[in-house]
Amino acid sequence: MPKLYTALPLIADQAQGSSLQHPENLRVIDRNRLSAQEEARMRYGADPLWCAQARQLLLPQQRPGRLTRLLRPQRRTSAPVRLTDLDRAAAAAAELTAYVARKPLQVSLFQPYKEAARATGTMAADYLFRQEDLLWHSADIVPFLHHDARGKVSAAAYCSGVCDFSRSRGISLSAKVRNCSWFKRRTRSDFRQLVSFLQQALQTDIPVSFYLRDAGRLSDFKSGQWLTIVGLSVSHDRSRSDLTVLFDGGLQQLSLDEWYYTALRGGAFCVFAPGTEQPAAQFSSPEPLRPETAPGSGGSSLPRPGAPAF
Repeated sequence: MPKLYTALPLIADQAQGSSLQHPENLRVIDRNRLSAQEEARMRYGADPLWCAQARQLLLPQQRPGRLTRLLRPQRRTSAPVRLTDLDRAAAAAAELTAYVARKPLQVSLFQPYKEAARATGTMAADYLFRQEDLLWHSADIVPFLHHDARGKVSAAAYCSGVCDFSRSRGISLSAKVRNCSWFKRRTRSDFRQLVSFLQQALQTDIPVSFYLRDAGRLSDFKSGQWLTIVGLSVSHDRSRSDLTVLFDGGLQQLSLDEWYYTALRGGAFCVFAPGTEQPAAQFSSPEPLRPETAPGSGGSSLPRPGAPAF
């Protein structure tokens, strides 16, 4: 099946398409993009590299002994940041919770731990996320994401981590996972059910997290990536579909049917729905070590932002 399938051009049916109501709310001011115009510095979503930088700073720093300093002199330049699947999962979770935080009574999802009691606030409509906002926000989510020694985060661990994080902020989220099993035969009826599942999920105006366990024949993507789905285009008979995802700072299209029929190891779709609000004072979360600055491109610093005024 993977070698025989060829994706055909999609003729979308506008009546069956679904998307977020305000995908522009996921735009972020990127400080690494040097430009006098604010619009030229905007990007969509968080960069997993930001989370890797913050995670590296939060690691406990151990001063080497005298013998170690003699045998292994310290480098003048810092070691390159290693990007793992944990960073990609944290970036996707940061995008998801940041979008949900714009809804009424959900703003505490994006507030620092000390501001979790302000669960009744509302984020300003013209408020723009900054790079340091998403950087430290993803770093706050990392302790809740359970992973293996290689940094792999499963779909179940991802959903559990996001729900635990939201619960620590006084917000209740329910999660549902749809797995495309390993080496399972893919049929057209199952594909139509998957399209209906994604349509219903996006109609709730909450992004869908997509785990690419296997990228299949998608040349622009790699296996093990976490993507945030913000839109869905469907043909009239639901035999073909395209997804709009946040990727590399922009909105990019990928063929859902091409991935579905060519990815042997499959993947997973994580859907979240808001539940009842809970008192934030009943929940607590360990306060991690938070340095004052984080490394940026070209030696720039990223201060830990305070709670924005809403």
